[in-house]
Amino acid sequence: MFDDLYISVSLLQSRLLRFTHGPSFPPFKVPDEDANLIPVEMDSDCVAQTWYRFLHMLRCRNSFFP
Repeated sequence: MFDDLYISVSLLQSRLLRFTHGPSFPPFKVPDEDANLIPVEMDSDCVAQTWYRFLHMLRCRNSFFP
């Protein structure tokens, strides 16, 4: 469970950094079987919104993990 979460967060962060810093930012290497955790069709706005919501969940973790 936590492995999938860590990989998903890493993929999101990699795509967000590539979106904000351009294609010269080094890509995060992910095994092919894990690459499908984040859909390729997600546009940059959706990646940014998902990252923002994830950070908000970490900030308010008491409301999610009592």
